[in-house]
Amino acid sequence: MKVTHQSNLCHSCHLATSCFNISFESPHFSHLSQIIQKSIIVKKNEAVYYQQEKFRGLFTVKQGGVKTYLVSETGQQVVTGFYLPGEILGFDAVYSEHYIANAVSLTSSEICWISFADLLKLASENQTIQRELFKLFSYRLQSNHQKFHLNSEQKVAAFLLDYASRILKQTTSENDFYLLPTQQDIASYLNLTPETVSRTLHRFIDQEIFQSSQAKRIENLNCQKLREILER
Repeated sequence: MKVTHQSNLCHSCHLATSCFNISFESPHFSHLSQIIQKSIIVKKNEAVYYQQEKFRGLFTVKQGGVKTYLVSETGQQVVTGFYLPGEILGFDAVYSEHYIANAVSLTSSEICWISFADLLKLASENQTIQRELFKLFSYRLQSNHQKFHLNSEQKVAAFLLDYASRILKQTTSENDFYLLPTQQDIASYLNLTPETVSRTLHRFIDQEIFQSSQAKRIENLNCQKLREILER
């Protein structure tokens, strides 16, 4: 990985207010921006960190995307999460002080490093930042539990809805976007087979839930129809 030291990283970033949901105008923003210490360029398939590596801090995606995964006893990847621009990864290492999964870049990405010690100190002094930190912990727990109570079609529908809502941090539309993860990665994350994910996506196209002019491209996504599938 190539590491570059920069100053005022947050002030020049259009996603700066997304990481902790704090606006530029807030007096808390300048405090947060001071603990963002490095910008890291990570090539496609290059590691951000490895499983069991000593906890070095948190990472936030500025550009590109990251997946986290474990390796099963049979040597297969088990995907545990996807992180898009404006999202923070590495929280799962806080308890053990070692990263519990591998994190690799899905494409050429720019990642910012956050000192967790500095973040904790700041949160202890600032209730607004402390509250946003707890919200981030809660979101990751909620998203991990939700997928276990759905059938295969609902899992794919929920994944697309969640991805669409998160992509809004970097685009003006939740209806047209590019899927960074492969179908195999999505299947692993949802505990489905790649064939099931492929069939479900094609069925969604046939049902005019979305269109796709090229591989991994989602166009004219009908979020309401996806919500109806979840309500069945």
